[in-house]
Parts: sequence; C-alpha cells; structure tokens
Amino acid sequence: MKRILIICCIAGLFSACSDFLKEYSQDLAKVESFSDLDEVFLGKGYLPWGRSEAGDYGMSTVVDAYFQATHHMADEMAFISENGGLAVQNEKVLYQDSFPPALVKELVEAIYDRKGAEFTCSTKDFYYIRPKTAHYRDLMLNVVKNNCRDIESFDEIKEPCMKVAVYERGGIQEESIRYWRERFGDKCTVVTSGFAWVDFVPFETNKARGLKEYQKRFGIKPEECVVFGDEYNDIAMLESVPYSFAMAHAKPGVKRAAAYQTERVELILEKLIRAGGNMEEVLRECIQKKA
Repeated sequence: MKRILIICCIAGLFSACSDFLKEYSQDLAKVESFSDLDEVFLGKGYLPWGRSEAGDYGMSTVVDAYFQATHHMADEMAFISENGGLAVQNEKVLYQDSFPPALVKELVEAIYDRKGAEFTCSTKDFYYIRPKTAHYRDLMLNVVKNNCRDIESFDEIKEPCMKVAVYERGGIQEESIRYWRERFGDKCTVVTSGFAWVDFVPFETNKARGLKEYQKRFGIKPEECVVFGDEYNDIAMLESVPYSFAMAHAKPGVKRAAAYQTERVELILEKLIRAGGNMEEVLRECIQKKA
C-alpha cells in the first residue's frame, strides 16, 4: 500500500467533496493523487466560492468541511497553488516563482485601466487588490474570504508576486482572452482559469513543475501518479503523467491533453482506494481509454 498525497492546485484556497473525504480520509494511504480540487472535485457549475455568484455553497463552508475531514492528515499533505507558482509542505516553501517587479506593475496597471476588469496579485501570504467596484471588494473579502491587502497605489506592491489574475464579472469572453494574449503573450503565460478569470504567470511556471518537485522529493515515479484537470492551466500537468484524467465538462483542448476522462474525481479515487492503488484495475473496471 502506498501513501496517498493529495496536491491541491488552486489559488490559495483548499476545497473538496466533504462526504468523500469524511468517508475515506482514514484510508488515504494508497496512491499519489494530484488534483485541481475546486470545480474539478466539486463538479461542473461550481465556482471557487460556490455554485454561482449567488449560489448556496459558500467557500468558507466548503473549506471548513475540507479541513474537518482532513486535519489529522496535515503533516502528510502538500500543496501546489498559483498555477504551480508555489509549492508548500508542512508550511515549508519548497519553491516559489515570481515576476520581475516591472512586469507586475505593467500587468496590474493594464488590468486596472481596462473597463470591467479587476485584478489580484498573488504573493505567498496574501493578495494585492485595488477594487474598482463594491462587488469585487465584497467578493474577495467577504465571499471568497481571501487574505487580501487593499492598496491605493501600485507603488504599495512590494512583495514578490508569483501570479497576476484578471477577473471579469460576466465571465471571460473570447475577445478578452485574445486581447490579453496579444497584449502580454510575449512576456508571460496567459491562460484561462475558470469562468471569470485569466491568469498571468511566468513562462516557466505550471502545475507540472510542482508535480515534478514532489515526485523528486518523495521518490514518486510518473506512472505512480494520477492527475485531474479541467482548464487550460491544467494541460502541462495532464501531459506529465500516463494516468491523467480530464473532467467530462473540460474544454476540448484539455480533453485532448489527457489520457482519460471522468465525470467525477472522487469516483476514480474511491475505486483506486478499494483497488489498493492498482490503477490498471481501476481502468479495467470503469474507464475506456479515449480514441
């Protein structure tokens, strides 16, 4: 039996399906699993702070349930966040990427100047924000409940920033994606990250890097890992191991990058636990390899 290692590749918050975790948290000792555990784990239609902006699942409720189910495993868990820009285990930073300060300022100023756009600037311990609307301030401080530093001047950005993100309340449209890629695609990676967000990260930053760091640290082979994803910022991770699953609701390019597809993360993990970590047995039982 192998130890399980759950890697949560999400932006500074950890969420999961609490019923699954409560049932199996004592048995999480069999296989390494790397998953984007927000909408990937919860399912299609869940934004990081609930089913919708006015949904009935608050992020704080989900986080509370997650930690209640897994707090006894704290010393065994490790995390990747900020699209692979930060890797942490037992509160020890294994690595942290960062942008040049001049590029950070250029990014946040461009986002701030664009109509309908808001930004977050991610540091190791908090997010810089400069809300233009009451909605966004409330979203970040009272709904998502991130640890945020509300600034009045871009000169207040002093800490190293590993990711900048743009938020558009009505959802990111193709026109916006093209705009940001044309504007900054030669300076950093520009990738969608859910319904209302586009992320900007250094070229060398991706979730596969974090995965490789843990593989090296724990002596884990690629074929001993299982990864799950649904967004374009998951592609590098999905392509890095043989047992990769795109969610059924994933975008076409994400599905092409993965070896398999599944409706729910916990369905695979449950079968994997019952199979004692034998992934081939799981695949024989319930998964058809994509054409």
